[in-house]
Amino acid sequence: MEITTVRQHYGSEICVSVDGKNETLKFDSKGVCEVDDSKGVKIVEKYPEFIFSKSEIDNKVEEVKLPVEQENYLRNLQEKVTEQESQINSLKNQVDVAEKDKNEWAKLAEEEKSKRVRFENESTELKKSMDSLKEYYELKVSLFDSNVSALKSICEKSGYQKMNGVN
Repeated sequence: MEITTVRQHYGSEICVSVDGKNETLKFDSKGVCEVDDSKGVKIVEKYPEFIFSKSEIDNKVEEVKLPVEQENYLRNLQEKVTEQESQINSLKNQVDVAEKDKNEWAKLAEEEKSKRVRFENESTELKKSMDSLKEYYELKVSLFDSNVSALKSICEKSGYQKMNGVN
């Protein structure tokens, strides 16, 4: 026979006296304990405040009928829950799409940044090269000017200008 107890004794052991002997009853987490039929009847009769026959309890439990209004209310709630779940799924999909777009844009931005850095480096190198080339030609021109001056000075010293009438 299965016996049951009040909720506070679920999952615990209770000592009871049956025919002058102490018996330990172990109730499982659902409040059910298996005992011999003869002992079970005596225990239920002796402790009716907190030990009951499981079969009697099961027989007394009846299905509770909800009024039509409550059934309609519950049905409407269920429809709203279903609708909101579909909205949640839709929003999750939108978030996923937005995340993918964000990642693609971040990748493109990184590529553009690397291009910009590369162009800046190339531009800096080209400027340096142009500056060096400019400096080279300036030095060449100054060398040329100094050579012309040196030649004129040699000519003056040698008297070449006076003889040929060249300035």
